[in-house]
This record gives sequence, C-alpha cells and structure tokens, in this order.
Amino acid sequence: MRNLKLLVMPVLGLILLSPCPLHAQKVQEHQIVERGRSGNCEYVAAIVDSFVASLRGSAFLMIISSRGRNEATKTIAEQRAARLRQYITEYHKGTGLARPAEKVISAVNLDSLNHGRMDVYFGGELRLTIVFNDNRMLKLSPCHG
Repeated sequence: MRNLKLLVMPVLGLILLSPCPLHAQKVQEHQIVERGRSGNCEYVAAIVDSFVASLRGSAFLMIISSRGRNEATKTIAEQRAARLRQYITEYHKGTGLARPAEKVISAVNLDSLNHGRMDVYFGGELRLTIVFNDNRMLKLSPCHG
C-alpha cells in the first residue's frame, strides 16, 4: 500500500501541474469596494466606471442587492440596486460605456446579511462587490448635492 501511495503522489502532482485548458483559462478580476470606502462617491463611481469599461461582450449583467441586519428601511437594497442599474444604463449614454437596459437585471436578496452589499455578475461570474455601512445609500456621479 505504501508503494502505491508513493507512485500515485508524483503522478497526481504531474497532472495538477501540467498545462491544460483548465489552467489556461483567464481568471476574471473580482473587485471589492469595502465598507469604509463605499461612502466616497468619487471612488465608487471610478470603480464602477472602470468595471463597466472592462466588460467585453454582450452577456447579461446581474445586480443582486442585499440589506444589512441593522438597516432602518426594508427598501434600501432595492434603492441601491435601482441606482446602480440606472447609472450603468443611463449615465454614460453616448459615451460607449452605457450597457443596454435589456442586458442589466437587478434583484434583491430577501435575507439580511451582516452588512448591506451588492454583488454584480457578468456572464455568470462575480466581478464586483460593494459593501455598505448601515443605512448608507449608494451615491454615484454626479456626486454633488
């Protein structure tokens, strides 16, 4: 039995380290906006702009928004998702950055998490997460007012 283990381990190592399509796949970057920075309108807008500009292809974009346990209003997750969806589909119209409205889906997670958050998927892959302090609304450009 020990000889079998000694033989299998090097072969398994060669299989795991050999070049194959599994290792050649491009890993998409997952950006995270932490709670402490999600209140900074310019920072969040820059991250979202960069994220949208990096999207290639016409896959669906899905926004899933969740409410934090200690948040005062039950609709805050819906409001955040609506603002992000509007920003992605409307704010940059004419610049080439806007995504078609029919390709952007928003949903609300009915369960509460420790903190409010939005997860954005593109083509089925998680690509952007924004985590919020309690009762903090999503603010995007224009940041004044």
